[in-house]
Amino acid sequence: MRTMSPAAHRTADRFTARMFRGLWVPAMLSSLGWALSDMADAVVVGQRLGAVGLAAIGLILPVYMINCMFAHGLGLGGSVRYSRLLSQGKTQEAADSFHGVLALALLFSVTTAVLGSVFMDPLLALLGTRSTDGALYAATRDYLQILVAATPLFYLSNVFNYYLRNDGSQRRAGAGSVIGNLCDIALNITLVLALDMGTRGAALSTALGQIITIAIYLPGFFGQKHTLRFALPCGHWLTPALSALKAGMATSVQYLYQMIFFLVCNNLLIRLGGETAVAVFDVIQNTSYLILYLFEGTGRAMQPILSTYQGEHNRQGMRNTVRLGFTAGLTVGGALIVLVELWPAGMCLLFGIAGSASEALACTALRLYGAGALFAGINILLCNYYQACENEKPSFLLETLRGAVLLIPLTFVCYAFGLQRFWLLFLLTEAGSLAVFLLLGLTWLLPSRVLFVEVEGNSRVESRAILEQASQCGIGFWDSRRGVRSEKTKNALLEALPELQWAGVNTRGCVAVISVRERPEEAQVDRPGTVSAVTAVRDGIIESVTVTNGTALCRPGQAVRAGETLISGYTDCGRTIRAGRAEGEVYALTERILTVRAAENVLHLEPEGAGKQKIFLRIGKNRIKIYESSGIF
Repeated sequence: MRTMSPAAHRTADRFTARMFRGLWVPAMLSSLGWALSDMADAVVVGQRLGAVGLAAIGLILPVYMINCMFAHGLGLGGSVRYSRLLSQGKTQEAADSFHGVLALALLFSVTTAVLGSVFMDPLLALLGTRSTDGALYAATRDYLQILVAATPLFYLSNVFNYYLRNDGSQRRAGAGSVIGNLCDIALNITLVLALDMGTRGAALSTALGQIITIAIYLPGFFGQKHTLRFALPCGHWLTPALSALKAGMATSVQYLYQMIFFLVCNNLLIRLGGETAVAVFDVIQNTSYLILYLFEGTGRAMQPILSTYQGEHNRQGMRNTVRLGFTAGLTVGGALIVLVELWPAGMCLLFGIAGSASEALACTALRLYGAGALFAGINILLCNYYQACENEKPSFLLETLRGAVLLIPLTFVCYAFGLQRFWLLFLLTEAGSLAVFLLLGLTWLLPSRVLFVEVEGNSRVESRAILEQASQCGIGFWDSRRGVRSEKTKNALLEALPELQWAGVNTRGCVAVISVRERPEEAQVDRPGTVSAVTAVRDGIIESVTVTNGTALCRPGQAVRAGETLISGYTDCGRTIRAGRAEGEVYALTERILTVRAAENVLHLEPEGAGKQKIFLRIGKNRIKIYESSGIF
């Protein structure tokens, strides 16, 4: 039996590589455009208004995160389901799911815009600024008014982008995003620097950029070659749309955690270093857009391919896609991280704080952030992988770890370290989240995986030959214990290795034991003219008979005695009788009488007094006891 090696599989699967490159390049351009667009406000406003402008942009970040959570959740969750339905040939059902998601996006965005406009002053107070703050309050209010009013544009732009990528319009999605963001940057320069419109000009440029992006996306919803169409949702559309949002929230929930983090962090930094600390934090946040958006773009390029292969049950294609995605993402993202580590002063110059009192602090913070950005990129790629495979639980767990469970407590811990060491927060959070996620994954996976394979009962047949054949039957390192099939392995071993007479597989914990019995040496010599028979070695009741040569003299259910012939070497061929060696397998139910010594009296322990309650944490099939003497708190 011939099998292809993993390297040969990767060479043969050139289609996956071409498809990934076709998606990755537009996704990178789109991500770069988004990053520059998000940075443009901080860059231009920082150059014009200095620390006040940077602080104003930092204060409205929680509102931006809430919009991202719902927009990306609807777009990602809906597009994954859309791609899966298309791969299954359910075109109409896929189109109906798009109509429902689009209607829900409009409902959410319009409601958010109305509520934000009506309750503007309470919202500003929640974000951390009041009318007594003077210039900071005015700058924040000017920006927030336009941002809230443009919420529906932001939702539509993101939902359209996700769906177009899954409908074969990757280039249009990438071009629309890049052109819209470039227009945003140009309008920022014009309205803020040239016309001196301050933060109001920055917010207006963002809204106009979204309008241009949507205008480029719209032709992708018309024409015969496109599945996507605009239509009113029909039937019970709300439940599937909410289900898509729930699926997408496994990844987009990170934006909710970031909103909480921004609210907490802004208040703590004001206490530590005032306006300077908040300005440096805004520089770090905008630098993260440039780096992490590239990882997120790689994840978006992987998603349609992984979703399609998931529907087709193409495991090898999924592995190749993951390999290509991680290689591309870590290469591009790592290059930017190295640039930030070697030249942090360039980022300070970009945001207009070069030569100021905050430059030294910003350089220290950027270098510490760069160390954590690599772990953040790995976490983002992992989340996108699980999301694309519609396995939301691991994605939700990792996002929760890095966005809330570790991030919020570590914020207070790093606050106690002081302003210079506060920026260790990003490295500790991302590396710690990845470590905890891998540890929990191993704890859950280890009991269900084969870690060691042993061979017993062989003396002449090499163990390596047995292990090679067993690995082709799914018995090797990290293979699933549930996938071990003893009968399949036995047949493969006996077919490939004629020196074996019998084989079987048992699992003990994480160890798979292959037990074999070799044929007697004399049985391997085939002497011409030798006539033999298969006889019973003990009394029993026949359960099954398999004859490969000779004539069966027994049948299932028949009782036989030791020495009785079960398979004869003589075969009646009509006119002649053929004589030879009888071959076959006969299984029977036998009885053995054993003598053992048993205790005459048996003592049992009976509990006395009150019972004691113990608490344990159950992870998979494992239990971790949690009580005073366990050492686990």
